[in-house]
Amino acid sequence: VRLADGAVNPYLMPAILLAAGLWGLKTLPSTKPFYFDPKVNMFLIPDDSPLIASVPRLPANLLDALRSLEADPDMKDFLGEKMIASFLRLKKAEWKEYMAHLSSWELRNTLDC
Repeated sequence: VRLADGAVNPYLMPAILLAAGLWGLKTLPSTKPFYFDPKVNMFLIPDDSPLIASVPRLPANLLDALRSLEADPDMKDFLGEKMIASFLRLKKAEWKEYMAHLSSWELRNTLDC
């Protein structure tokens, strides 16, 4: 579990952790073995290494994470369709607002004036 920062929703985080734990117990017999020995430092393996080609990737941004959540039947079962739909609506609006603004990188690298 990744350490959460102060921006975490104090009500959703425990619910999500509980749901993840229950999912783990439910799927325990069918889970794959670990990809690597726990002593392996994943940060030292290059991104293009064939060693990690089969390791699932985490979403790269909020929109990808929301799409993953939207497609996850287990989270819908644990938290309920209404909760997931409300959360998705809120976070998609947040993403839309975020995407409406130019970042400092975009300003520096794409404007030729």
